[in-house]
Amino acid sequence: MLCVEAGAAAEQASLQVLTWREEQKEANGKRVSAVKELRSTVGGSVTLPDRVKEMGYISKNGTLIAKVMKSVMYNFSGSLRDRVQWDSSTGLFSIIDLKTDDSGEYKVENTNGQKSVSVYQLTVYNPVSTPQVSSSNIRFTCIVLCSVENGREVTLSWQRGGDTVQQHS
Repeated sequence: MLCVEAGAAAEQASLQVLTWREEQKEANGKRVSAVKELRSTVGGSVTLPDRVKEMGYISKNGTLIAKVMKSVMYNFSGSLRDRVQWDSSTGLFSIIDLKTDDSGEYKVENTNGQKSVSVYQLTVYNPVSTPQVSSSNIRFTCIVLCSVENGREVTLSWQRGGDTVQQHS
């Protein structure tokens, strides 16, 4: 049997998990997307998948981080100042070198052309340790234990021949 770690805390930094929480709605003539959940790990990066080509902004928990005007980005946020990037060719915002404090609600608003607001809930996890497997044999019974450190929302799976035998969250 093989102990396999899985879950948000063990995912690669570039992995993004999107989960819809609300219906799409119209507000003040702007298209407002459902809240999308994004997950990554400390030290990784995340790209918010909605575009701002010429004019718009990104905010965290209601505080302006950066603004794009006439295809030029102006950065305002202290803690995110050097870690928020905007790609002028794709129009996508990215946050690099993630920290757990970067977790929160982000809004990307496109204020040019078809106006839209996209909302993201970002959760940044500490990476988990390599799974530790120990075993003991007591009277004809084999006991196998698998554990990780720094785990939050971690799922441990036991597999045999590629098939999951047991899974614990």
